[in-house]
Amino acid sequence: MSGSIKTVALLGYTGNIGPHALNALVANGNSNVTVFSRSAQDEKLPNATFRQIDLASSSVESLAQEFKGHGAVADLTSIPDPTVSIRVVDAAVAASVYRFIPAEFSHSPSNVKARALPLWAGKNLVYQHLTKLADERQLC
Repeated sequence: MSGSIKTVALLGYTGNIGPHALNALVANGNSNVTVFSRSAQDEKLPNATFRQIDLASSSVESLAQEFKGHGAVADLTSIPDPTVSIRVVDAAVAASVYRFIPAEFSHSPSNVKARALPLWAGKNLVYQHLTKLADERQLC
């Protein structure tokens, strides 16, 4: 089924990784990318649809409506509040998104020593939630 992912929701475009991720998706044939950003300055992106949204104040239901029809959600955000990331994950599940790519770009989520650092307490909650959903076959 991964070969059938043609629509990708990209969260966190304005960070260091976002523009590179968009370029890579488009270069690899994903012609239907939706960039979700809280900043209206990004609304004229080439090769992508733009949706202005504030993830921190959005409900699971409203995010699920936005994610409907997307085969994947790539979370490139760096929001410190883990409840926001968990809402985004739950919205992806509610919208029947096939693949969720979490914002894990600093270390391996399975590195026990890194996960023990207080700085990663919030990411641990998100990782545990994702692992549970993957074990239940609700997400890939």
